[in-house]
Amino acid sequence: MDYINKRSRVVSFEENVSCDTSIVSQDDEQIIDLKVAVDKLKGEYKTIVILKYFQDLTLVEIAKILQCPLGTVKTRLHKALGVLRLDLKEELL
Repeated sequence: MDYINKRSRVVSFEENVSCDTSIVSQDDEQIIDLKVAVDKLKGEYKTIVILKYFQDLTLVEIAKILQCPLGTVKTRLHKALGVLRLDLKEELL
């Protein structure tokens, strides 16, 4: 978490959501939905998803940062993506 805090600035999701919806494109809505879904994840899953997809780090780099085995990172990423798929699928319905 220290690595994330040092590398990125914290931006509240509320700032992104509170904009005029008449000018928000469908892509913007999907990005907002994705950020909200990631924000709902458990801490260990959220950290890995952010490092992998928002910071563009490799799984090996993530394992070194979190000081855990590569297999653990892979497992947590797989579970996190499953949770995200379910959450985003429910929002579409």
